[in-house]
Amino acid sequence: MSEELKNREEEIIQSKKLASLGILTAGVAHELRNPLNNISMVAQNFIEMHDSLSREQMIELMTRVEEETKRIEDTVKHLLDFAKPREVHLKEADINDTIRQSVKLIQNVLDISDIELSLSLDPSIPHVFIDEPQIQEVLVNLMENAVQAMTPGGTIFIASKASESKDTVAIEVKDTGSGIPPEVLPNIFDPFFTTKGVDGTGLGMSISYGIVKNHRGTIKVESAVDVGTTFTIELPAHK
Repeated sequence: MSEELKNREEEIIQSKKLASLGILTAGVAHELRNPLNNISMVAQNFIEMHDSLSREQMIELMTRVEEETKRIEDTVKHLLDFAKPREVHLKEADINDTIRQSVKLIQNVLDISDIELSLSLDPSIPHVFIDEPQIQEVLVNLMENAVQAMTPGGTIFIASKASESKDTVAIEVKDTGSGIPPEVLPNIFDPFFTTKGVDGTGLGMSISYGIVKNHRGTIKVESAVDVGTTFTIELPAHK
């Protein structure tokens, strides 16, 4: 019986691996098919209309090829980031400073999009032990997603606080956007899952999830349609 249970467990694990591989392969194929189709269409148009195209039209077509190539490069980069665990260089840091630096990286996007930012940072929270650039990447990704979910005039609220025991530090990123439907909320951290259509690769949240997990932390999401979305990151306090 013990041997049968062991074999059954191995079969389940292998089945899950194959299912994950299938999802990953389908996602890669989907993300690469669209830009490749667009490049193929541009090439066919160029061949068929070459003699009648002006210099400006040629430049326009080649610019489209360049843009679609960039989409493929971004997809491959995100896939590599997702598939290959990145080395973590931990050091003691003030999470409030990390948040402020992350805001600076995206401030131009906030200004262009006419999005307000409200910070509520607890100055007395303990330090954390993190790879600062990676945590900044997570925060920037959350803020970019929030911007895309809101119309001009929306607000992003970012707060930091410590648990009562001072064992963990929480970062809350809240928006006043369109929210995420409850039926898709459980899939928000799945690879290649996106609510942005062709504008998203569906890897940003998966990569963010992996980064937080590598820091022995957690990331959770709550959302209500037409109200907004709140992501909460919890990280161990530095001791």
